[in-house]
Amino acid sequence: MMVEFLYPELTNLLGENGSLLLLTQIFGEDQVLSTSFPQKPRFLEEKVNLVYMGNMTEEKQKLILELFLPYKEEIKEKIEEGQFFLFTGNALDLLGTTIEHEEGETLEALGLFDFKTKVAKYKRTNAFIHGQTQKGAEVFGFISQFTSYQGEMPPLVQSQGKGYGIHYKNLYATSLLGPLLITSPYFTKELLQEMGMPTTLPKEESMMAAFKRRKEQLLENTR
Repeated sequence: MMVEFLYPELTNLLGENGSLLLLTQIFGEDQVLSTSFPQKPRFLEEKVNLVYMGNMTEEKQKLILELFLPYKEEIKEKIEEGQFFLFTGNALDLLGTTIEHEEGETLEALGLFDFKTKVAKYKRTNAFIHGQTQKGAEVFGFISQFTSYQGEMPPLVQSQGKGYGIHYKNLYATSLLGPLLITSPYFTKELLQEMGMPTTLPKEESMMAAFKRRKEQLLENTR
């Protein structure tokens, strides 16, 4: 089982290295492909079980988008074929039609899903999100973003009647941070199960205990 980390030197903001380390422990170091910018994604030509990309700055997002655009039909084909993807943070933005900055610049995105990303740098949203995936796995994550989305997205997580992220076939994308795979061990186990992998996590007992504490703290703060 092979996992590809896309441009980890550029996409490791806000704790995403935690998810990289966890996936390395799960898959094993000899099963990790680390693709550096500006290399072509390896999953387009090689057998990869999971493609992972995390959060990045707006400048790096623009560079990666320019690199991806010539491959958008190949990426779409891989999604339809059932390739597993996990995109976190603003890697999600790449999948829509456009990324529109309040200052006036509009970037063409991959157009794989029918939504627009709106960027307003001085209107940041910070929140704790506790919800469930379509199959019922509990998710706990953080939102710290100055982006919003307009359009249709098949949600990954439902929380208090609102949908977050994208779950389409085997593509999972979310702006939730955490790092998500550590803060949401039930989701991590669900993802591994869908991939046909063993679902026992490294230091699982500690991860579950931390999840329980966060959940209790969130409930206390919302009473």
